[in-house]
Parts: sequence; structure tokens; C-alpha cells
Amino acid sequence: MGELNHIKWDHLFAQSDANSVYDIFNDTITALFNKHFLLTRKSRKSAKDKRWITKGLKKSSRIKSKLYKKWLASGHKDDKMKY
Repeated sequence: MGELNHIKWDHLFAQSDANSVYDIFNDTITALFNKHFLLTRKSRKSAKDKRWITKGLKKSSRIKSKLYKKWLASGHKDDKMKY
């Protein structure tokens, strides 16, 4: 089974202070977590890319943003309707 199953917790029960028991427990769990769930870095570009966003959706999003900015700048009802 996992590494967590093989940890001897007897030394925790020998402690009389609840704070030190918690600190030892937390340190043990945190060390195992960091060992088995490594952080990976993603580039900013790949973090923005989503597989489900197609070229058509990107184009539509750009057009919508331009229409919104135009409406904000002008304040006309026609520009709001186009947006």
C-alpha cells in the first residue's frame, strides 16, 4: 500500500502537548504531500490555451471585445445593439 500506511505514529501518542502532536502530524503529512504531488510550471501561453476554444470562438471573442469597447467609447444605442 501507500507510504502513509507504513508510518509509525507511536511517537505522537507519547507527546503530552497537543500543539507538538499537531506540528509533528502536519509536518509528516506535508512532507508526504510535497513528495508525491510535485508542482509543475506552465508557461503563460499554455495556461491560457484551452482545448475546447476553437479558432472560431477566439475570433468571435475578439469581435465581441471590439464591439464592447466601441460601445463604451461612444455610448450610442446602436453600438449597444451591435454589441
